[in-house]
Amino acid sequence: MIRMAHWGDIDKNAVHEAFSKIKQDMARLTKEMYDLKLEQKKLLEENMSLKQQVNSENHNVFIEEVVKETLRNIKPKNQANDKLIKKFNKKRKALIVSRISTLANKKNLSLPEIKEIIVDNESICSKATFYRYIEKLKNQGAIELIKINDMDVLITI
Repeated sequence: MIRMAHWGDIDKNAVHEAFSKIKQDMARLTKEMYDLKLEQKKLLEENMSLKQQVNSENHNVFIEEVVKETLRNIKPKNQANDKLIKKFNKKRKALIVSRISTLANKKNLSLPEIKEIIVDNESICSKATFYRYIEKLKNQGAIELIKINDMDVLITI
């Protein structure tokens, strides 16, 4: 006579198989987690190493190189402005001399007033450059300084 399995025996086998699979899955997940922890530890060590390099003596050089590379990659936003600036720089001397002469001729301003307009307000040139141009114009005989009430007034000749 063939004996039939009881429902209780089938349940025990099914439960045993299910727990075996769960145990295998847990072992696999535990190994994956262990591998991830090792990788995280390695990345943390690399991160600390990079932080130490940045904080070392050469960090200024590193930052300087990054800034230079960034500036090399920046393209001019407006090429028309660049062309205008290049043109101005080429004719700068003549423009400044002309502006000084125009202000001296039309308005009879004092030297400090003309300096304030050209150097301080318009920022066309530096103070030293302005006075070099004044000396050059005086030596050429294009302008003359006249004292009026203790003020030097520029006039064109």
